[in-house]
Amino acid sequence: MNEYAVACCNPGDTHEYCQPSDENICSPKFNDARHNFYTYCPLINSTGCGLPNTQLDNMVIEASTANQTFAHSRLRYKQADWKFTTNDVCYYQVQNPTYYYQSGKVFITFTQMESGVKLYLNAGGNVTNSTEALETANKTVELNKRYEIDQSLNYIVTAVPAFNSYNTTYSFEYSTDGVEYEWYELYYYQIFVKHP
Repeated sequence: MNEYAVACCNPGDTHEYCQPSDENICSPKFNDARHNFYTYCPLINSTGCGLPNTQLDNMVIEASTANQTFAHSRLRYKQADWKFTTNDVCYYQVQNPTYYYQSGKVFITFTQMESGVKLYLNAGGNVTNSTEALETANKTVELNKRYEIDQSLNYIVTAVPAFNSYNTTYSFEYSTDGVEYEWYELYYYQIFVKHP
């Protein structure tokens, strides 16, 4: 199945599109995954989620020791009454750059969440393995609360808009207190590991 093809499968469906393989990525059931279910949407892309076009479909936001802010305001879930149907949802993987900091924590603080959007926060190795819930019982994030995780994990921020709402602006600040590797270690990584 190509990356933009989607199949809705019932439990036990034996069709080839409903079987996990190298080419098929099967989402968990919504009742099991809750908000993490949305991270499997195949049309999520950086442009629609407010990230630079240069990132293509890379939904990663990299932290640094300087406090940075990310904001987005055009998330939509609406019917065709408004020119065309839109079923947006976004996720972001907030993390330290690979092999840049040898230790430290990553911090995130949500500073805005309008009434038409819900923000959820998990942590894990990647978007399909974000098993550590940072708010209990599928609650949305708490505004102005500083969350922290070890740099060995990544934050997975999921943004889900309400139906027919235009009040979907959200923003968060993020940073790290990581200790950088020495210049020669970074050089080695860039030359021999990242681009062998």
